[in-house]
Amino acid sequence: MRKPPTQKFSSLMNRVLLDRLRREAESNGQSVRFLLENAVKHYLEVVLPYARGVRPEVLPHIEASFVENQELIRRLAKSPK
Repeated sequence: MRKPPTQKFSSLMNRVLLDRLRREAESNGQSVRFLLENAVKHYLEVVLPYARGVRPEVLPHIEASFVENQELIRRLAKSPK
């Protein structure tokens, strides 16, 4: 299997976080690059999609559900907790 191409870049990071990242990588026998790539991948694939709120294509379905369940929503709003 062919490895994806890499590109060198430079950035700044909070020194305490970077030191902690380096210690963690060393203690696990991993590279800082490996941990950073996994963290970025997790952010892009798991965190970011949910941080954006509701996807636009879902909104019409939510609105239709509200219309369809108007009576139930009204009754639930009046019910004691």
